[in-house]
Amino acid sequence: MPPTPKKVAPKAPAKSVRTKTASKPSAKTVVASSTGSAPEPTLALTDLHLRLAGLEKENEKLLKKISKKRQELDKFVGDVEEIGREMITRGSVFMSQIQVLDEEIHKIFTKIFDTRKMGKSTVRMVEGVYFYLQSSQAISINPKRRPKSFLEELLGLDPNFRGEPQESDEEEESDSETRGKGFGNYFDTEDDEPETGKVDREETRKIRQTFLRLASVFHPDKLPDEAKKADYEEVMKEINAAYQRGDLARLLEIEKQYDVGEIIDLTNADDLTIRCRQLDRENELLKEQQVSIQKEMREMKKSQPGQMLKEYQTLKKQGVEPIEELMAEAENNLDNMQIIHDFVQSFLNKEITVEKFKRGPVLKKMYDDDDDFFDFDETEIINSIFR
Repeated sequence: MPPTPKKVAPKAPAKSVRTKTASKPSAKTVVASSTGSAPEPTLALTDLHLRLAGLEKENEKLLKKISKKRQELDKFVGDVEEIGREMITRGSVFMSQIQVLDEEIHKIFTKIFDTRKMGKSTVRMVEGVYFYLQSSQAISINPKRRPKSFLEELLGLDPNFRGEPQESDEEEESDSETRGKGFGNYFDTEDDEPETGKVDREETRKIRQTFLRLASVFHPDKLPDEAKKADYEEVMKEINAAYQRGDLARLLEIEKQYDVGEIIDLTNADDLTIRCRQLDRENELLKEQQVSIQKEMREMKKSQPGQMLKEYQTLKKQGVEPIEELMAEAENNLDNMQIIHDFVQSFLNKEITVEKFKRGPVLKKMYDDDDDFFDFDETEIINSIFR
């Protein structure tokens, strides 16, 4: 975070919002329009002061709301990343060992099919056990020798058939034309294209102008005082980060925090009118940023990581340690993978009978309650494959 003192800005800041001394102003003034059109009458100075005060108050409220929402979003993302890192760090050992065992199990099954002499019924039985372990997610899917999907089972298709129909030139040309017209592609819609309108250009220009103004003040290379260079480097990091993510509100916060805004003469109706117009448009841009952050927060909460965090927090409130539960589950999966590996290896080495292999491995329970690792009788399922 940047240094907290409000007046830490350099001795000669770029600009500062303050009142200039001037002669007593007249009651009303005519200010030329910024678009070059005919001059437009303005309010009396007192009314302009009141309008400016109202816009500045609204501006301050918007900056506080956006800052609060941004902190909530950053904390939410930080919590998700922290849980993810802990899960990866603690679970990586289990996952790497599970992956090694999984690969070995597939190799053992390949050796069984290639080297063991078996009758057709025995081959079907071994395939049944192999397919069952895959379909029950006890091991990964082997794309070269996988079980039938429901649709393949229904249509009587061979899941291990390697030939794939080739499209004719006419079909390819037709598909190409269709894609060119934007049909048949879910993503080929105008809604998926980012809207680049006048508002976006104005916001981009405002962000860049504010960034350049702050950079001209806080760039460490322009500071002769070495003692303050470290402080300026920290502020410049904040400025760069806000600019990179297009955070107009944060840039304006820094500008106000160090009092390096534009100079206006509070006794001049022209300056007051222009400043009111600028603040009015600035507030509109901040309102849009507020809506954008709120939308991003909603989308994050609906996402898979967001749902994971919600479930994690719910379990914590119930006195459950979710990470410990996941690690216990991972350790249990590793034990079961080792059981499957030893079981299949024993069959390859002819250390167990065909009948015992047909019944499948006896796996550890996933939880401590009465539920098995699988929610059904795996032996019955395996046997039903051969009927």
